[in-house]
Amino acid sequence: QAEWRRYSMQQSFKLHKASAIKIQTYFRASSQSKKYQIARARLINLQSVYRGFAQTKKYQVARARLINLQSVYRGFAQAKKYQQARAQLISLQSVYRGFARTKKYQQARTRLISLQSVYRGFAQAKKYQQARTRLISLQSVYRGFAQEKKYKQACARLISLQSVYRGFAQQKKYTQARARLINLQSVYRGFAQAKKYQQARAQLISLQSVYRGFARTKKYQQARTRLISLQAVYRGYSQ
Repeated sequence: QAEWRRYSMQQSFKLHKASAIKIQTYFRASSQSKKYQIARARLINLQSVYRGFAQTKKYQVARARLINLQSVYRGFAQAKKYQQARAQLISLQSVYRGFARTKKYQQARTRLISLQSVYRGFAQAKKYQQARTRLISLQSVYRGFAQEKKYKQACARLISLQSVYRGFAQQKKYTQARARLINLQSVYRGFAQAKKYQQARAQLISLQSVYRGFARTKKYQQARTRLISLQAVYRGYSQ
């Protein structure tokens, strides 16, 4: 009995021990599973937090890079727009300056032509007055010389005719002859004056044409020299 009891106690202890080991195993497995679930949940939560933090950090880095890239692109775009606007402005300035210079040149040219016309008119009028005065003086001198020469020639002829007539005629015949002679002298003087006038007029017209040609050539040379000087002054002013 003692042996049996001991054997029974051993068997019961073994059964209890085996049950206790199974219970411990189950408890440990359940505890380990519960801890694993808790640790897994904490790990998943930690992973989600870390991933959120990593995503936020990546987002911040990407956003900073994007902002930097945007600033670079905007600077490049602004520089390109500035270059285009500057080129357009320079082109517009060149067009405007060309138009302004053309307008100034047209105005200066118009004023210069008006000034030239006024000056030429004044110079022509002055030269005409001087030439006319000289021509009238020359005509008066020539007419006086021609009249004096004709008078001397007529007087010499008349004296010779009178001396011959006086030698052959009487007082009455002398009077008649003198009257006829005076009439003849008047006719002859009119004819001689007309002929001399035609000759003098032809010579004077020829002299006037020569003088006018010379005067016009001289005026043209003077006006051309003044115009070149005035153009040089204007070009210097324009430059």
